[in-house]
Amino acid sequence: MTGGLGGKKKDIFAGYKFVPEAKLLNKLKKVVERYSEVLQRTQSHFDALYKGGVRVAFASITPIEKGFHVMNQSRANILTDFLRDIAMRTGSEYLISPKVHNALTGYDVDNLLQTQDDLNDYYEQGLLPEYEYLLSMKDQSRQVGHMRYTIRFPKNYKSLQAYLQNPENLCILITIEGAHALLKAPTNLDVKRNQLNPHTRDENRLDIEMLKLMEERVEEMKNKWDITPLFISLNHHFWNGLGGHCLSLNRVVLKLVSQQEGLNSGLTVNGEALIKNLLSRRLGAPILLDIKHMSARCRSEFYDFISTERELRNQQYPIICSHTGLTSKYATLRSMFAIDVEMEQADPDHFLFESSINLSAEDVEKIVDSKGLIGIQLDEKRIAGKETLKRLAKKYASQMWLLEVKIIWANILQPIRFANRPDAWEVMCIGSDYDGIINHLEQYPTSADMQTLRKDMRDFLNNPDDIVEMDFVMRKEEIKRLMFGMSADEICEKVFCSNAMAFLKRNF
Repeated sequence: MTGGLGGKKKDIFAGYKFVPEAKLLNKLKKVVERYSEVLQRTQSHFDALYKGGVRVAFASITPIEKGFHVMNQSRANILTDFLRDIAMRTGSEYLISPKVHNALTGYDVDNLLQTQDDLNDYYEQGLLPEYEYLLSMKDQSRQVGHMRYTIRFPKNYKSLQAYLQNPENLCILITIEGAHALLKAPTNLDVKRNQLNPHTRDENRLDIEMLKLMEERVEEMKNKWDITPLFISLNHHFWNGLGGHCLSLNRVVLKLVSQQEGLNSGLTVNGEALIKNLLSRRLGAPILLDIKHMSARCRSEFYDFISTERELRNQQYPIICSHTGLTSKYATLRSMFAIDVEMEQADPDHFLFESSINLSAEDVEKIVDSKGLIGIQLDEKRIAGKETLKRLAKKYASQMWLLEVKIIWANILQPIRFANRPDAWEVMCIGSDYDGIINHLEQYPTSADMQTLRKDMRDFLNNPDDIVEMDFVMRKEEIKRLMFGMSADEICEKVFCSNAMAFLKRNF
């Protein structure tokens, strides 16, 4: 919610609706929102969090990646070419108009102009301003009607416990999405030139300047920041030289920008060096790794690396996937290597979203064994297949909630089915991804709806129904078996609260 680079600040307490600055796109706001799959209003502003009963929130900060500014250079069809011509920035041959970007994502136009033209260091110009803005909310109080609360930034589990003694505290834990945040930014021209570069292993070599910069910045975060991030993901939407990412953007956005550079490639030696700096105690207490956005190959190589690297192999580090959905078809990561872009986009006939950005059975085993966390997203395009989304769109509100709850439970129960052991329940939690580039669930659009969601999920589990949709079959008898003797209340308490708190007790 911050501009970075001196951009306009938004109201992080009350939230706001995005108003496209381009007049035509503003008039077409509903159409743009539908086809970009992005809800154009805030979902996890502080008022909404507190109203929804949230008392501990993981707040992710991340600079806008340069890849969002550069037009996809591949040519697909006449319609796509027409769309790109409309979206082109005036006077440029390959940059996207900030007003179009603003309409699709809600980012501020002035901020987009500055990041497009002036951003050359993600850390100095992007991450630090976001961090400082968020921390400027420290100890601020807010009165909304009969509701009063204060923002707190605990430094460890002991201080978190102390803050939670007062129900009027809202505790914020900082995380970072995308390790590009620690690096220099590429030029727009470099992004354009490298759009089709696959970054195969034969060109994988150490970048000494990058290594020195990453080490300095990790040490600074660990020892000089007032609040150290709890975890960081290696990847976000675009190639950063550290490891391969998954396809993560959809529809209109993906027609305008390209994720092809380094897509689905593996872990690089520079990525390995960063992982060592983050996890080892040589520079300070560990900052944990979030596997979200890693390609299947990158995840596989990451698991191998932390289990064999001399500095890391004698420690067990919890593996986190902060916001995700589940696949039901993939037992191993290797079976995901063959999923190419065309397959991910062209195979809609699944109840779940069977994509390599989501977890396989192998991922689940690694996370459960490490006592990590799996945060289930409340983003319908990540937890449901395309045909499922079409069915959702046809439901009336009185029927929609049940299908949405079934979708969420299918994504929570699938890892329990994969692991087939009761301790798998200990890693499950909600990782909403609210205020990411997400398509919200219609019945639960913001964090203010958390208590309603919890009640609906508990009601379903108290009297489970078959989840038999398209290619997904989970009968109520299996649902009851997978509960391993626990009540609906016990399971919902784990998913909505106690698992994350137990994780923090061990790792914060």
